[in-house]
Amino acid sequence: MQPIDVTTRSVRGVNGLGAEVVLERKALRPLCRNRGFYPFRSDNADAWVIFPYDVAGENATEIRWPEFRQRFPKTAAYLEENRDTLRKKVEVPDGRDRWHLYTRPQNLVQQARAKVLFPMTIEDTVAAVDQAGEVYQDNVNVNSLSVRGEGIALVTVASVFNSSLFSALARLKAGLNDAGWRKFNRQFAELVPFPYAALQSGPLSAQLARVGGLIGAQQEQLRKATGEGERRAVRGTLAAMWTELDSMVEKLYGLDAEQRKVVARHPRKVDRVEFPLRGAEEVPEEDSA
Repeated sequence: MQPIDVTTRSVRGVNGLGAEVVLERKALRPLCRNRGFYPFRSDNADAWVIFPYDVAGENATEIRWPEFRQRFPKTAAYLEENRDTLRKKVEVPDGRDRWHLYTRPQNLVQQARAKVLFPMTIEDTVAAVDQAGEVYQDNVNVNSLSVRGEGIALVTVASVFNSSLFSALARLKAGLNDAGWRKFNRQFAELVPFPYAALQSGPLSAQLARVGGLIGAQQEQLRKATGEGERRAVRGTLAAMWTELDSMVEKLYGLDAEQRKVVARHPRKVDRVEFPLRGAEEVPEEDSA
């Protein structure tokens, strides 16, 4: 459902039928669906979904219907009220007390980890960080990447994804989609060279994390700015920071002057300074079949 108000105890929102409902927050998880996505976005919860599972450590456990009804009476009542509609519209699992579960529960444990989020359908590569591991992704429209035990900050990985160089390389590998968009599914992302060794051995990793964090903060300031003078100042600061980030990434990849000129001939399609101010545009969705 689309959130209207989120508190520590409940989420009030509008469901897919257009009705306003209030459900227990602990029965739900925030979902990233590639709506209004932009680099280093801090709030990646485009929607909230009912989540009938407990995730602890490396295990995801089903919450069977009797327990679910006891722990989350509001959400259980809501599901019960819409049970016939659900059965008509979607496939439900077989088995006793399992009708409210997912038919294909994929990567529930992996998605509960800190990660980098990046859309599957792109004009340019963009990435944001879910540092708390709270946001689940729409598997049809959003990818995620976790970095474990390598000493590289997630914001550093996102900084590389958000650079002009990485975007140019990704567009070469990505598949074609509608109206000039590109498919950047995991199989395409794995084809793009990524400088893990350079990030582990050099000082640029920490520097990229710093600049990425500053860009994220400036973007939120731009979104909150009320006057044109303030917006103009923040835009200037952001433009300088993006130039600094691009230069760091080109150095990370070891590009010489001629190679940098080649990259400059393949600029991003979307101005990153203006990216945070774009609305939740219609993005072509992948076929979930």
